[in-house]
Amino acid sequence: MLRCLLLFIVVLNASLSGSGQDPLKRMDPDEWLALTKVQAMLEWADEHKEAFWMDVRSDAGQLKSPCGTESDWMLRQGDLRVVLTPDHVNVSRSHNLGFNLDAKSVVYNGRILSLGGRGFWNGHAKLIEFVEKSGEWEWVMTEENGPECVIGKSSWFNSETGQVFSIDEGAWGRSNEIGPNEVWCLDLAASSWEPAGRVNPKMELFVHGLGQLIDLEDYFVWPGLHKSAIVRKSDLETVFTTAWNYAELKDAMREAKKDAFRMTMATGNHHRLLSLDGRGKESEWLKWDVEAAFVEAWEQGDSSPWLVPLEAKGEVIKTEAVKDAQANIPTALWAGVVLMVAGISFGAGRRGVKRRIVSSTANGVSQEANVADAADEVPSKDKGHSTAKVILTLISNLEEAGGRIMSTDELNDFLRLGQDVSSESKRAKRAQFIRDVNRVYQMRHGKEMIVREKDLNDRRRTIYVIHPCSDIA
Repeated sequence: MLRCLLLFIVVLNASLSGSGQDPLKRMDPDEWLALTKVQAMLEWADEHKEAFWMDVRSDAGQLKSPCGTESDWMLRQGDLRVVLTPDHVNVSRSHNLGFNLDAKSVVYNGRILSLGGRGFWNGHAKLIEFVEKSGEWEWVMTEENGPECVIGKSSWFNSETGQVFSIDEGAWGRSNEIGPNEVWCLDLAASSWEPAGRVNPKMELFVHGLGQLIDLEDYFVWPGLHKSAIVRKSDLETVFTTAWNYAELKDAMREAKKDAFRMTMATGNHHRLLSLDGRGKESEWLKWDVEAAFVEAWEQGDSSPWLVPLEAKGEVIKTEAVKDAQANIPTALWAGVVLMVAGISFGAGRRGVKRRIVSSTANGVSQEANVADAADEVPSKDKGHSTAKVILTLISNLEEAGGRIMSTDELNDFLRLGQDVSSESKRAKRAQFIRDVNRVYQMRHGKEMIVREKDLNDRRRTIYVIHPCSDIA
C-alpha cells in the first residue's frame, strides 16, 4: 500500500510539473484532436501507411507511429492520453497529465509497448504496455537487472527477433565524457534484459557527439559531422559512408520547417523527410537509400563490429545477444544483381543446417528447393547462387499465378507456414520474403512485385497485392 502511495505521489509531481508549461499539453485530448492542424496531420499520415515508423509535426504538436512493420497506430509524443486506432479513434483512458518524454515505442506481436524515457520515474528503463480493452497503460515487470535509463534516440528495434537494443544512459542524458556505453538487449517475448556488450570505441564519437540514431527496418544509422555509420541489424556489422552526414540532415530540416507540416519517416530502408504547405503541396527534402549505401561501403571491405564484448575481471564475456547476432551472419552476399541488394537471405538459418523452402504454383502443384548453409555441403562461392535461385523460383511461381490479392492466411500457405510456426515467426518470415522478392524485382523490372495494403472493407486486415510484370526479364 505504501509503495502504491509513493508511486502515486511521484506520478502526481511529474504531472504537475509537466502541466504548467504548454497550454496545448494541458488541453483535453478530444479537444486537441479536434484541432484543424491535428486533423490535417492525421490525414497526411494516412497517405503514408507503408512507413516502418513516422513522425508528423506542426506547431499544434507531434504525432508518431510506433516502430513496426504492420503498425497503423498513432501516439501523441510523450502523452499517454492519446492512443489512436487506424481509424483515428482515441482508445486511451489514461488521466495522467504528465508526459513521458523520448521513450522508444514499438509494436510487437500486436502489443503496443513503450520503453524508457523521462516522466513518472524521471530517467528510467521501465517497460509499459497499452491494454486496448481497458484503455490504460500497464507496467510490464522485467527482471531486476538491466540498464538504469534508456531513451528513444539511442535505442533500436529488431522487429524480426522482437528485441530492443539500448545504450544505458546512466542518469538522464549522457555527459560529454567518454564512458563505457554499455548496450543492453530487451527480449520483448520474455520481458527480460541481457547485457549485449558495449559500443565499439570507433563509434564513441557518434554516441557522445550528435547521438541521433535513425532506426530503419533492417539497419540503423548514426549521422556524423563528416560521415555516417550504418549498422546492419542482423549481424551488427558497421560500415562508414560519406554519402550523407548530419549537416545535410540539418539543412533539410531547416527547409522543411518553413512549411506548415513536416514528416520524418522510415520506408523500409529509406530515411525520408517530407513537408506539406498550407495549399496541400508535398515536398521531399531528403531520401537516403541506406541499404544501397551499406552495400557500396561493404563491397569496399571496410567494416567493423558495432559491439565489443564486455569484460569483467580480465575475462571476456560473450553474451547470448552477441552470440545470436553472430550466428545469424549471412554466409554470402548474393551474386550478380542480387549482390547489389545484399541482405539477409530469405529465412537464413544457422550454420550447419540444411533447410527446405517449399512454394506452390497457381495450379496447386508444389515445388521444392533446398538451401544448404553448411560450408562442407555448398562451396563458399555457390552459397549466394543457391539462395538467389530459391528466390527466383518463388518469383516465377508468383508470376505464373498472375496478378491477384492474397490474404495473410493465403500467403502463409504459399510459404508453407503451418500451425507449428508461431504468429510472430510467420509475420517475420512474410516480411523477409516480401523484402527479398521486391529487392530482386526492383533490379529486374524497376518496380515492386508485392505491395502490402489494408483491406478497405476491414482496416484491421492486411492484404497482399501481387503485381507481376508483363515484360520478360
